[in-house]
Amino acid sequence: MIAGAIWADNAWGRYWGWDPKEIWAFITWVVYAAYLHAQRTSGWSGRKAPVIAIAGYGCLLFNLIGINIWGSGLHSYAGV
Repeated sequence: MIAGAIWADNAWGRYWGWDPKEIWAFITWVVYAAYLHAQRTSGWSGRKAPVIAIAGYGCLLFNLIGINIWGSGLHSYAGV
């Protein structure tokens, strides 16, 4: 993500563009960071941790498939 932001600054003159794909990539990273944080600090195990992991996977799938089909923006193929 850092390399992508640096590339975007060189290509478009901005690090972050509020594109739906960028936003959902950030949401996915936050969900997975919450998962790792919950496992390491709170000691979540059993049924709680996989629920967060599945939510992160759902965000990932929506970002890869849903945004490309229904979203509009620089990283989307919905208008094509």
